[in-house]
Amino acid sequence: FAQNRSLIKCSESADQVNNDDDGDGDGDDEEDNESTSTASTTPNVPDNVEEIHSSQIENYNSGRALMKNIHITHHGGTFLCAEMRKWGPAPGFACAMGPAEEENLEPFKSDESITKELQEPWTKDGTDIVVPVIRKYFHFVTSEYQGVPYVDRPMSATDWENEDLVSIYVTKHPIDRTLSGDGRMNGIYPPEKERTAEDWWNFANEERHTNNYALASLSDLPGCCNGADTNPVALENAKKLLSRFTFVLDAACLSESVVELGKLMGIENVTLEAASTSHRPARERLGNDTLYEYMMERNKLDVQMHEFAQSRSLVKCDELPRDEPSKEITSTTPAVPNNIEEIHTTQIENYKAGKALMKNLGVTHHGGSFLCTEMRKWGPTPEFVCSMGSAEKENLEPFKSDQSIIEQLVEPWTKDGTDVLVPVIRERFHYVASMLQGVPSADRPLSLSNWENEDLVSIYVTKHPIDRALVGDGSIDYPPEQDRTAEDWWRFANEERHSNNFALSSLSDLAGCCDGADTNPVGLENAKKLLSRVTIVLDAACLSESVRELARIMGIQNVTVRDRSPRHPPSRERLGNDTLYEYMMERNKLDVQMHEFAQSRSLVKCDELPRDEPS
Repeated sequence: FAQNRSLIKCSESADQVNNDDDGDGDGDDEEDNESTSTASTTPNVPDNVEEIHSSQIENYNSGRALMKNIHITHHGGTFLCAEMRKWGPAPGFACAMGPAEEENLEPFKSDESITKELQEPWTKDGTDIVVPVIRKYFHFVTSEYQGVPYVDRPMSATDWENEDLVSIYVTKHPIDRTLSGDGRMNGIYPPEKERTAEDWWNFANEERHTNNYALASLSDLPGCCNGADTNPVALENAKKLLSRFTFVLDAACLSESVVELGKLMGIENVTLEAASTSHRPARERLGNDTLYEYMMERNKLDVQMHEFAQSRSLVKCDELPRDEPSKEITSTTPAVPNNIEEIHTTQIENYKAGKALMKNLGVTHHGGSFLCTEMRKWGPTPEFVCSMGSAEKENLEPFKSDQSIIEQLVEPWTKDGTDVLVPVIRERFHYVASMLQGVPSADRPLSLSNWENEDLVSIYVTKHPIDRALVGDGSIDYPPEQDRTAEDWWRFANEERHSNNFALSSLSDLAGCCDGADTNPVGLENAKKLLSRVTIVLDAACLSESVRELARIMGIQNVTVRDRSPRHPPSRERLGNDTLYEYMMERNKLDVQMHEFAQSRSLVKCDELPRDEPS
């Protein structure tokens, strides 16, 4: 109807359209440009690009070149960051240059002109300025791109040919990427198995998340992308950029790719962590061939870019032996000593003799406040929840005057740090606690603390994962349980951290842990070994009785242990929905298995207590 009233009838103006640059007479119609132009708009690939890449690799091997990951969200960046930390120093948060580096390292904190050049993507001149400066501190950095082309600072303008810059791009199939866990998507849509057809079609038509996401990041094209009608110039631009990067790795076999990268870069004796568990194929997860084909068509240029990237990948995943899975199901952390029981006996005896320090590996909401209160009755402890904090660092010697000792207090303690800190802290306190908050410390693994130190008694309190998730938490913003809607409960069940194998993640020493029901089983194996090295395990389900028994074996007399608060109804009853309960149990199944393993080591077996004596 609107066309009936249009000023110009386009169907009657073919001659004008054909003779005009853009078909509308104003020379500025982006849509018409997209439909007619297929020539790339970005710098060409140098003829000697292979020689440049060889020089970049040699310069990294000689300690000159900086390595940089062009990280598309959900393309394995967390895993790669954790592995690169084993090769050498990297920035703190996700290996990206951020406020911590800009505010504390020279020349960034005093030279605004250099700090300004850190803005992503780097300009050509900026590349040449920041690369040698960053390399003084770090061997690897990452930049994250989130499906939006940087038109005013095009990625193609970065000096990827700088001989002291090794660039890495990890490619991933676009449909697999869209199905990666995402806090924003999980907040909008129910879990996969609960989605309706309408949910799935809304998901498939997301404006950014399911619309040629990686291609948009590399396209340098304003307004990219437009589903199946995306301008093919975007693909040509991205191909040229991918040809300029030093390395392409394939997320489908990222562990093997990092091993091969290590060989080329002269890195030896690096223990490789297994990459996350593979999901079922995307077509199967979607459960609808029509939907799958629609998403493939909508993202067809992104798929073509991925296939081009695979042609350049360091390891061709489909050429790997099929009988050798790309993921090892073996633990990646130190083994449990054969004489561990003797070590535990010695630790307990040394505590009774006044030599050993007691330390709680306190996972949030695992009874740490209760245990701290009880431990204060036994002797002196630090002030705030029994943790070494600013009050101790600023007021007690040798902390306030010896920076080297303060640096060792960063959690988790290193092996050498454990041996330094234990005797120093024991002079002041008999008990301290650390707070573990559902995030693995990949750069300072918990497993590397010296849990076998004969003057350290370690304690872990275990709690059922669903009970832990239901504990009130100030950081989780939901209505009271009785007022929650079904939507509230499902959002709660899909929290990215709080209800996602929280305790397991803390003990896993596994980068990127955890991924719900698809969590890498290596995390569980790591946690079991750590729990076997801990001196004493207590069960939160009968913590009062456990502390009484702990006092007995530690030689503590005449101390009254208060009874804990009354129990809540069972978690299944609190959730009020069997489907929801079973979903959370499945999502946290490895955390549940870790809890059951911990219970097998617990000082008191709660289910063996007389039933007429409530805990």
